[in-house]
Amino acid sequence: MSRRSKFAGLAGALKERAGTPTPAKKKLAKSQDKENYKQTTAYIHISVYNPLQTALAEAKTEYSQLVEDLLKEWLEGRKG
Repeated sequence: MSRRSKFAGLAGALKERAGTPTPAKKKLAKSQDKENYKQTTAYIHISVYNPLQTALAEAKTEYSQLVEDLLKEWLEGRKG
């Protein structure tokens, strides 16, 4: 004996009313987003590089985000 939920029809009606959801736009990786990001190269002394990698891993921060944040701060300081 199969019993149908009294809310089964309601769920279907709500789905119809909501319509088909539009898929969320997939965010591009920085390396693929040529419109908003530019690749650069920096040479960092090995005495800084190794501890930096450890600190970034611990903070779960991307190197590019750290550099971008520091550069924005530096640029803002130069406006003064």
